[in-house]
Parts: sequence; C-alpha cells; structure tokens
Amino acid sequence: MAFKKDKFGWVKLKSGQTNYYQNSKYPNFLCYKLNVPGVLYPWGIRSGKMDDAGFEFDDQYNAEGFACAGKLGATLHAKKYQSKYKEAA
Repeated sequence: MAFKKDKFGWVKLKSGQTNYYQNSKYPNFLCYKLNVPGVLYPWGIRSGKMDDAGFEFDDQYNAEGFACAGKLGATLHAKKYQSKYKEAA
C-alpha cells in the first residue's frame, strides 16, 4: 500500500500501535506517532540507518514527547541534526 507525502515530506511506512514515517530529505531519521489513548505528546523522532532488514535505530539523536511536540517539531529536529549526523558517522 502506497502512502502520499504530507506537507512536511514524510511518508508513512508502517501502521499499527505506532505509525512510522520516513522523509527522503532526512534519510537517517524516522518520525513516529504512538496510537495510544491518553498520551499527551505522542510524537517522536529517532536516528538510525535503513538497510535490507529495515530501519535500525542507533539513538544517536532522539526527541520524544514534549521535546518533539509534533510532526513539525520532528521535521525541525531532523533538519537540524541531519548534517551533524553525517559528520558523526
């Protein structure tokens, strides 16, 4: 099933208890939203690398909950840390 890009450029990869999103501008980051009732700030963004087995998190950069705020916040974090991630690798 193909998903369309949203206004921030994120494409949904997987649905379920946690929705994962990937952005071609920020290949080392996955944005996610928890689908759990009562979670006040369900968004987060984590770093890692995509390989044949899927996305492997390394948690070099991680923002969750209030620190991430939402998909806009995730986009801003990814934009800020993508260049730093490349330098650290």
